[in-house]
Amino acid sequence: MESIKNYWIKERKKMEKKPATNQSNTLTPYQILCTLYLTIVGIGLFSLPRTLSKEVGSDGIWVIMFSGLIVWILLFFITRLLQLFPGQTFVRFVPEILGSSRDKKMGKIMSIPFFLLFGIYYLFTMASVIRLFGETLAGAVFLHTPVEAIVIVLILATLVAATMKPYLLAKVNEFVFPITFITFILIILVAIKYGEVTNLLPLFQSNPEQIWKGMLTTGFSFTGYEICILFAGYYQNTKKAMRVHTLLILLVTIVYVVAFVASLSLFGQYEITKLQWPLLEMVKEYKSPLFVLERFESGVIAIWVTNVFVNVANMYLFLVQMISQLYHSESHPGRKWIAWLFVPIVYALVMLPKHVQELNDWMYYVGIMNLVVVGAILFLYVVALFRRRKGDSRHASSLSSP
Repeated sequence: MESIKNYWIKERKKMEKKPATNQSNTLTPYQILCTLYLTIVGIGLFSLPRTLSKEVGSDGIWVIMFSGLIVWILLFFITRLLQLFPGQTFVRFVPEILGSSRDKKMGKIMSIPFFLLFGIYYLFTMASVIRLFGETLAGAVFLHTPVEAIVIVLILATLVAATMKPYLLAKVNEFVFPITFITFILIILVAIKYGEVTNLLPLFQSNPEQIWKGMLTTGFSFTGYEICILFAGYYQNTKKAMRVHTLLILLVTIVYVVAFVASLSLFGQYEITKLQWPLLEMVKEYKSPLFVLERFESGVIAIWVTNVFVNVANMYLFLVQMISQLYHSESHPGRKWIAWLFVPIVYALVMLPKHVQELNDWMYYVGIMNLVVVGAILFLYVVALFRRRKGDSRHASSLSSP
């Protein structure tokens, strides 16, 4: 019996280190860009102009640019960490960094705080996005529908997507990505037709304290890029990951700057703070004989709902994938039960804020949590360099297996 047990232990270790030879189970650079972009740009795009203008006024233009630069620097070091362990997710390489070849159990034990940190962070981020999504739809479309009904529908819908393998959900991201730019193009058209440059003045009026608080507020809108520590296990070529990540941050920064400038040029610094969803109000202002719909914002909201669905699904999948890897239950039934386990937890967190103002405070603290999470990743990178930890490029984690 002992020999049979040892045989199965050896076989499971071989399966965990099986090379990723099936290219259909990996992510192309374009799929990486689509997945990370849709994880970052979601509900925050609609609320960013109001919250940022309230903090720093027209100086939000520079705050977004500076925030994008900082995120790019942080992502550079995160990418370097991923390149040390090609084909592996953080569930695999964190114990290797913290542990030793003599005592592997110690590495797993020391990894628990990091896994708890990531789990709590994505639970609160996902809950904030879902609640803000529910409040937006309840205030703009479903005026007589309870917020509870809207959020439970989104949770159950994303639950199905969270049971997919990451490379399958990446295909969904690839399909949705180009559709989201319809809204972006419309924002530019509205700004050109109705915006006034004088509404962007005066500039450079904020003090350092306001800029710092504005950056923390903007931090919520940039959250999601760190999900690459999960999807990196599927990268076809980790060496070229930095090119994709650089293009990602550049694209997100441009979208945020254009959205902020367009909203501010149309409504002005004081009027924009009175609007809950400035971008939605912008869409209502646009009228063109080319569109046959009487209320074109309905089509934009439909696109935006799809965007938020994919955004939440990506974060939900992160939680499911992390737990399934930790407990070696990556089969479909195992992933399904793990996804269902999070439903009551997510719903309780979603309904915890009593009103929108408290929800805005949540998003502020989520931005702070993002700094803690990224700090933890950078700490792992420093430890990996100091201890000269490095993964085997010939091996990939079991993520890449069919």
